[in-house]
Amino acid sequence: MFIKTCMNIGFYIALGLGLSGFVYAVEQAPAKNVGKLEPQIRIEPSTVASEQTIPIEKLRPFLRTSLIFADKKQFKETPYIIAQANGQTEGGAAGSILYVHGIQEAEEPMYNVYKGGKAYKHPNTGEMLGFEALAIGTAELQSVGEVSEFKVIKASESIENGGRVLPSFVATLPSNLIMRPAKYTGNAGLILSARDGLDQIGLNQVVVISLGKREGIEEGNILDIYQTGKKVRDPESKGWRLRTITLPDTRVGKILVFQAHEKLSLALILEAKEVIHLLDKVKSP
Repeated sequence: MFIKTCMNIGFYIALGLGLSGFVYAVEQAPAKNVGKLEPQIRIEPSTVASEQTIPIEKLRPFLRTSLIFADKKQFKETPYIIAQANGQTEGGAAGSILYVHGIQEAEEPMYNVYKGGKAYKHPNTGEMLGFEALAIGTAELQSVGEVSEFKVIKASESIENGGRVLPSFVATLPSNLIMRPAKYTGNAGLILSARDGLDQIGLNQVVVISLGKREGIEEGNILDIYQTGKKVRDPESKGWRLRTITLPDTRVGKILVFQAHEKLSLALILEAKEVIHLLDKVKSP
């Protein structure tokens, strides 16, 4: 199942989830005498049932696009750009034309343009977990054939021949997510990456975690984030008997899984008590 988090937008509109447990504030376009607000989610005590529903559309301003494939080979089997108008090999200006090979039918009017991203391996076992493709633009389908024609709507960077073109992720997501604690009880998963390649992660950022459907993870699952306990010297040990003790892991935040794949999932940081880092652990609450 193809997924995507939405592209950067020029301005944000204020959102309300209709949930007592969530309040969203989003960035507005700069204006005279108007203060600037950062995107955030505030967690408040809830008086309703533990399972709540959140419309996926309400998450859109906090998400940026990516797709997860089983491996790079699967990514290379998707429809791709063979040429652009006026013989260009790269472009992306709004209104420019892309010629795409491999579109069998008009699945959606709007498609995303992707470039290859990162291959994920488990840092402890070396197992291949998946390959991520990153969205760099959106295009509108004009005609379908052996060579299909698309018109670029917008792009965040240059679009090159060989880029992949796939239906918008919105069509593949459920309309609502039922939010509930994850039932996974195995070894802790790990945060493998964050959007924009940051290694210090905060509220409302999207992360990739090393847990997926095979571990029972589902869209809407809530997991806690933990940082590995520090090692400290035992003050009662001396000399050759000097030893260290590992302190318990510290809970530092919470995530919401909005897309689950076989071995990986994408999640939104709902709570961050302090800076979150790559390879921090995720566990069931």
